Amino acid sequence: MKCYIVTFKESATNEQIDNYINQAKNHGGGIKHDYRSLIKMVAVWLPDQLIEKSSHDPIVDAIEPDSRVETQKTEVTRVANHLLHDAEATFAICMNSQVIREFTNCVQLLKLTRR
Repeated sequence: MKCYIVTFKESATNEQIDNYINQAKNHGGGIKHDYRSLIKMVAVWLPDQLIEKSSHDPIVDAIEPDSRVETQKTEVTRVANHLLHDAEATFAICMNSQVIREFTNCVQLLKLTRR
């Protein structure tokens, strides 16, 4: 049994969507994720006999196999590495500033003790 993303028409009510999900469960399917808090869509395991029926269901807008999606993995990694490098450089500058401040304080203290 495969998992499918089912998008419902805007006119579909929550009761109709619940009935759709229950029908899938009654045929051995089940819900993987309910996206209705964001959009009228669910990820659901559907038995083969319901796939064709779902494509003709008046409340269903679209049905497609669920799959893993990656976007801009390389770009995100490159940007993350760049940000990390910038953070390390900023930290080094701050540390150098702290060292310089401490050195300056020591020099001033030495000047005071020589008087």
